[in-house]
Amino acid sequence: MSDQNPNSKNENLTAYDFIPIEYQIDIPNWENVYKNDIEKRLYELSADHSDITGAAVALTEQAKDNTPHIIEARVLIYCSPENIVGREKADTVEGALNGALKAAERQVWEKRKKLGQPWKRADLPGAPGSNTEPKT
Repeated sequence: MSDQNPNSKNENLTAYDFIPIEYQIDIPNWENVYKNDIEKRLYELSADHSDITGAAVALTEQAKDNTPHIIEARVLIYCSPENIVGREKADTVEGALNGALKAAERQVWEKRKKLGQPWKRADLPGAPGSNTEPKT
């Protein structure tokens, strides 16, 4: 029996163990070298924030005769209050992943900036552009 407390922090866990990431890879030459970069960037995006609960990454090769070797990457970030999707098409896996990650990261930062400025949010009662009056 182990003397370790199961409720204590496990020193062997990495930061990536705390962000569940699902992968759907539909291309034949997928290399796991990209996986570390994906996980690192998503962890850095979620560090010190509680809005991101996980992510999903999908890579597909477009199978059309007139667009050979076009890779589409989709990065879905499970985030509150709304999930965020970044998409990119490129001729390389690295280009598509980088573009999709940049698009998702940009949207997360824009959302955080907007949520941090409640006077500019139309979804709050009494805000400019909202349809509700403030509660008194």
